[in-house]
Amino acid sequence: MKYLKKMMPVMALAFAASLAFANKANEQSAAWINMNGTPQQLQNDPCNITSSRSCEVILADDPDTVYQVFTSSDLDTPKLNGDDDPYLIVE
Repeated sequence: MKYLKKMMPVMALAFAASLAFANKANEQSAAWINMNGTPQQLQNDPCNITSSRSCEVILADDPDTVYQVFTSSDLDTPKLNGDDDPYLIVE
C-alpha cells in the first residue's frame, strides 16, 4: 500500500505528459495551391473522394480561376482524389 501511494504522483505526471502530446489542434491540411506564384495552404482538404483525377478548386472570391491542388508547399506533386468539377472553397 505504501508503494502504491508513492507511485500515484509519478503515474499522474506521466499521464499528464502523455496528454500534452496527444493534442491535434494544430493539425494542418495537406492541400496547397499556387496563388500568383506563391504557395498558399488551404484551411481544409477538399479532396476527399477516392479517384485518380487530380484535385482542383475554385475560390469563392475568384470564381473565374481554377487552381490545381498540391500535396506540399513545394508545389511539385499534384493531389489526387478530385471530382469531375472543381471544388468551391469559401475561406
